[in-house]
Amino acid sequence: RRGSVLVVGNGKRNLPESAAAFLADGLALHCSLLAGTPDGNPGALLQTALQRHPTAEVRLYQPEHSRRSDDLPFGSFPVTFVGPEKEDMRRRMVSDSNAVLVLGGATGTMRETLLALQMKKPVYVIEGYGAVAEYLLSEKGLRKKPQVIVCKDLPSAVQKIVDQLNA
Repeated sequence: RRGSVLVVGNGKRNLPESAAAFLADGLALHCSLLAGTPDGNPGALLQTALQRHPTAEVRLYQPEHSRRSDDLPFGSFPVTFVGPEKEDMRRRMVSDSNAVLVLGGATGTMRETLLALQMKKPVYVIEGYGAVAEYLLSEKGLRKKPQVIVCKDLPSAVQKIVDQLNA
């Protein structure tokens, strides 16, 4: 069974296309990709993975109240609708993942990251990549957690994630 990586981060995209392509190429063949938004960095990675690797396994999580009547409410992403509240969705997507990759983000990303740490999931943070990474790496109590895996750049993040999933 393939592992799954939850991608959390900016709801507004600041991930360059080349970075999304690099991540998609490095991860989509090794694991399922999960996200809680069709937009921003997580949505860009899911979309890029599907464009570059049509058989890639991607899944978008959304709260039940966002369900629409059409069959594909969020483009080509398979959607898992969970619970009445966004927090229900967050708990489920973190629970369903084997690891979390943080790509920027703010309050929602921090909630998902802290949930992942609480559930003892490995959390991959890239130095210098957004406020959540900066906070995690500056707080001694969080940085010392064995689940916080610090990466210098995207290539080291991909390598560490693939190694962990194949271990």
